[in-house]
Amino acid sequence: MSYRKYFAGLMAGLFAIGVAVAAESPSAPMSDGEHFCYYKDGQILSAAYKKPVGGESLFKLAEMRGEKPAKVTGFWFSPDDRRILLLGDDGLYYLYKIDSNLCGQVSSDGMVSEPLFSPDGKNLAFVRDNDIWVRRLEYETEFAVTKDAAKGVINGVREEAFGTAFGERITMAWLADGRHLAYVKDSELYLYSMQYKWNKLVSLPQDATCIVKIVPTTDPMKFAVTCLNERQNKLQVVMVDAGTLIAKVLHTDEDEKFITPSAALNFVADPAQTSYFALTQADGYTHICQYNMLGRKQKQLTSGKFDVMSIVGYDEQTGNLFYISSQAGPLQRTVSAVNVKSAKSVEVIKNVGNSQVSLAATGKYVSIFKDGQMEVFDAKGKSLGELAISEPTEPAIAVTPSEAAGFAGYILPATNPSGLVILVADPLQVNWTDYTFLTDAGYTVACFQVSGATGRGKAFEQAAYRHICTVPAQDYAKLAQVLADRYNIDANHLYIAGAGLSGSVAMTACSLPDTPFAGCVALRPVTDLRTCHPLTVVRQMQTQGANAGYATESPVSQCNAFNGRLLLVGSVSLERADLSDFWMYVSRMQAASKLFELQLYPGVCPCQVDDMSLPHLRQTILHFLKQ
Repeated sequence: MSYRKYFAGLMAGLFAIGVAVAAESPSAPMSDGEHFCYYKDGQILSAAYKKPVGGESLFKLAEMRGEKPAKVTGFWFSPDDRRILLLGDDGLYYLYKIDSNLCGQVSSDGMVSEPLFSPDGKNLAFVRDNDIWVRRLEYETEFAVTKDAAKGVINGVREEAFGTAFGERITMAWLADGRHLAYVKDSELYLYSMQYKWNKLVSLPQDATCIVKIVPTTDPMKFAVTCLNERQNKLQVVMVDAGTLIAKVLHTDEDEKFITPSAALNFVADPAQTSYFALTQADGYTHICQYNMLGRKQKQLTSGKFDVMSIVGYDEQTGNLFYISSQAGPLQRTVSAVNVKSAKSVEVIKNVGNSQVSLAATGKYVSIFKDGQMEVFDAKGKSLGELAISEPTEPAIAVTPSEAAGFAGYILPATNPSGLVILVADPLQVNWTDYTFLTDAGYTVACFQVSGATGRGKAFEQAAYRHICTVPAQDYAKLAQVLADRYNIDANHLYIAGAGLSGSVAMTACSLPDTPFAGCVALRPVTDLRTCHPLTVVRQMQTQGANAGYATESPVSQCNAFNGRLLLVGSVSLERADLSDFWMYVSRMQAASKLFELQLYPGVCPCQVDDMSLPHLRQTILHFLKQ
């Protein structure tokens, strides 16, 4: 079997249907639409979708010459099938040249991020120290596209707050022929010409201050951009002509409160360039609409009392558009396909949770990957088999779906529960293994969707608007009372916990009149909304100064009302502004004569501690709960 037979045009096929290979998934679809490749036991193998067992070895890591990773966690073939981009378990990217069997780091001058092959396979763009670089693969040379990162400018990626608000940070893309690279410089859109070596500013509408996504089309001279205004209640889809640099607004969505982030992240152009597909909030829920290339809405493709969470890809041959939705319930995620001509939807896979979903190049097969297991389905939803690609990093934890006080969530029960800890988090994103130390100590753990969560319609998602801490805190208080009665938990052993902005909600819950909680654990909470998570906060609260909520919703203003015990956990390596608001909260609590426990850890991430500190943190939490 020749690898060229299967890999020729791989990236072109993926580009046409708008599917990207997830960085953390050690598998990828092949361009023939009938096979996929995956990494296992030090080698890359190929297997058929129809019978996903075994596999034929294509390349072995041990036989590669040069510098190579000890283990591969992700890989991509170049469009000309001459090279493989490898992501090692050391976090570094490597390039393997197939003809010479030679492997080496993408760049020897430092760690790189967000590498992107050009569609012709001749170049690789990447970000290093906030500047964009391009490596010419034929000549083994690299050059800088931007040179202003030293001045504090960020190119090609966005700040951490952007990733928190929208779920991804990369903001650069090659155009279809590889002659232009579009990218974001801070909050402005630029275009770089590989031929003429110029960087030119693309003028967008004046109120398009937040560029969310750059989407190339099959036309090498056109690309789309989704933009939001500062308040995030106006979304504009803009088409840019690379020749004239003229940006034309295709369509605009506006909302009195805010636009759901998924609407700004999901845009798929028909490869035939006759229409495009986007998400919009119609009839109170997020659904897929089809527009012509003039921006006129042609039809709404999905409908019902559920939210479409994302578009997976488009199969041009069948006219089926694959998407993930909450159709089966707020805690469920279902993969479905809607035909763009008939607007009829077919359920393909139920309850995929947070699994990675991939579409074959022809759209005939859909695969999901989670915990080392890959399962393949045909386009009608028939399971074709499972394949163990890698060993699960952690043992599976059984949680119990539950409903209480009108909210849906999961329960991780203790065998003989003596207490209850409610997590302020998205129950679909929780790594339950992290909380078995609580159940082992007799504390049942609960995590539920409350006001502000997605998947239950516009009204539920916007229920916490302008009250980003208070409304969810009130929901958790209602939930706690119901669960405490259900599990016969004494009020002295009822706690709430959260990190970051979720920690702010937990602290607010203990500041409510007649709070049911005995106390809370707050891991580096946002104590002042005016200083942290600006994009997330602005979406829910309008711009700073627009209402008094920035002060009243902040835990720093609620110290006098705080009731119960508090374990406040902080990191000592945060930015100066973050430390300032953290210590201001400590000072206010002391001034209010509130007793609390304070624990500091070294760490780069505000809401996490390093692996060495984690055991001590768990011991600290257990000691706090059992006092």
